[in-house]
Amino acid sequence: MTGLEEKLVIFFQALGNPTRLKILNLFKTKKIMCVCELTELLKREQSVVSRNLIALKQAGLLDCEIKATKSFYRIKDERIYKIIEIASNIFKKRIREEQKILALI
Repeated sequence: MTGLEEKLVIFFQALGNPTRLKILNLFKTKKIMCVCELTELLKREQSVVSRNLIALKQAGLLDCEIKATKSFYRIKDERIYKIIEIASNIFKKRIREEQKILALI
């Protein structure tokens, strides 16, 4: 596997988690958030949120800045939303097609 392929695997694995997708969507409304804000919004334990933030950062999706005792995260590249939108459209179309087939049965 090439370096690029490895990076792509890590990238798509990061997107394959519901909590991580929720985190990315939260950044649409607020560009920079600390772990404590995300913990409150997601209603999850801080350790769970932190683990998912680290995975997103390792995949190259988030940047982190530490100020005093808090870590602040933000989206590294807004084009991630376009990738998610394209994937969503693919699956919406597939679901519609499957529903049409099931309606014929």
